[in-house]
Amino acid sequence: MKKVGMAVTGGADTPVRVSPLGRKPSFVLIAAIVIAALLAIPVYAETPEEKAARILRHVDDMWRGASSHGRISMQVKTRNYTRSMKMEVWS
Repeated sequence: MKKVGMAVTGGADTPVRVSPLGRKPSFVLIAAIVIAALLAIPVYAETPEEKAARILRHVDDMWRGASSHGRISMQVKTRNYTRSMKMEVWS
């Protein structure tokens, strides 16, 4: 066999192509795909202010809830009269 440039000639002078990357082009291809995938992942670091805002929003949503119930009493006093009222509310 005789090597001519990037071609290897066989016994019958038939050129056989050899990869310029050697015999393991699949390793290089896989490495390129992995590197491209890692570069495509967005790197996002949350600042302390953003983290605090996110935590406060979450706590506020937990305390607010989906419904509420309360009992309220009110007393109004003037010189002429006194009134009181009790209410119970749901939302």
